[in-house]
Amino acid sequence: MASTRLSLKPGAIELLDALDDLRLPRAIATSSAHHTVEHHLTAHNLAGRFHEIVGYGDYASGKPAPDPFLKAAERLGVEPRLCLALEDSHNGVRSASSAGMITIMVPDLLEPTDEIRGLCTFVARDLHEVRSLILGSVPCRLMSGSNGWFSRRRKYRSDIHRDAGYARLRETLDSKAGLVGKGK
Repeated sequence: MASTRLSLKPGAIELLDALDDLRLPRAIATSSAHHTVEHHLTAHNLAGRFHEIVGYGDYASGKPAPDPFLKAAERLGVEPRLCLALEDSHNGVRSASSAGMITIMVPDLLEPTDEIRGLCTFVARDLHEVRSLILGSVPCRLMSGSNGWFSRRRKYRSDIHRDAGYARLRETLDSKAGLVGKGK
């Protein structure tokens, strides 16, 4: 079996450092097997930086069904609507959005379509921008899928949806409740 070498997405370490400083729990929701996720995390010295890993076999239906994100929120002990999900794939955005989470897409291989933009609160160019959004608000929890922290892009939704999303993000952060992020 060939091993795929993934590079970290720009801003991954800085975002994790900020979440550590804020003492915010985070999870990974992915369709990958646990051993694959653990291998990638270990290879990048990130083992132990996530409080939960929800992988293949931990839920009934994979993405685009909401099950992976709902299971991660359950394990973090936070209501899905109070979680921020970071995603880089279309099916991941569909999954997080259908779970009722605040969804931010950080595009990798595919740019968001109009449908995907409509499901997102925000489309960020990289994890540095996500970090800035979080630091511009008050703390919460974060979840990410196995590839969500690993590398490859951006367009914004309408101002009305983006403003409503910011208000919801700010409310979530102000309540010190939850932040969740990405997967395959």
